[in-house]
Amino acid sequence: MPLEQTITPESLKLAFEVFSVEIPKVEADPGYNPVQTLELEYYCKDGSIMLTESKFSIIRDENGRPVSILGEARDIRERKHAEDILRQSEARFKNLLQDVQSVAIQGYGIDGTTQYWNRASEQLYGYSAQEAIGRNLLDLVVPPEMRVDVVQAMQQMAETGQPIPAAELSLMRKDGSRVSVFSSHTIVQVPGRMQELFCIDIDITERKQKEDLAVLNSVYHDVM
Repeated sequence: MPLEQTITPESLKLAFEVFSVEIPKVEADPGYNPVQTLELEYYCKDGSIMLTESKFSIIRDENGRPVSILGEARDIRERKHAEDILRQSEARFKNLLQDVQSVAIQGYGIDGTTQYWNRASEQLYGYSAQEAIGRNLLDLVVPPEMRVDVVQAMQQMAETGQPIPAAELSLMRKDGSRVSVFSSHTIVQVPGRMQELFCIDIDITERKQKEDLAVLNSVYHDVM
């Protein structure tokens, strides 16, 4: 059966683009034996379309000349469906976090690279999401004197899969000023993907100011 009757036009175009680059290399170099993995759509007998992960390798004769291409296809429709559901779930989750006005939430990788920054984080720390995402969280909100401890905490969470205990911290805004927060963490682990850590910060500046004022009042009364 002709190839154009086996796979969809989009998949046919992709296959031709790849092989038009690879075949000349294979013919020119007897030691070049690539294995190409492509996602291709095949027509089924009942007229439906099956999404596959297709692997192609070169078959050579005893003299090293390429004589054919070996192809293997695996149905990945269920896997792609599960991935789509996961993406939709993640999108709903992150959209929900955007609307939490009083809680600053930052998502980051185990190396500290910021991957998520909600609107409350913009308001609390002064960086827009565009400014923050892609930068290291250490450089954004962690004061210099805390960075060694924070790196160790990140490594601990990555190794154990357990969040560090929540604590009151004095973190840093874009303008260099400090802000008192109650900070906690959670770890999101999706099979087949790197861990993502989420830092959840609540501004407690007002409460700390009241506590400081209470201490001053107490000292004043003791002195008087």
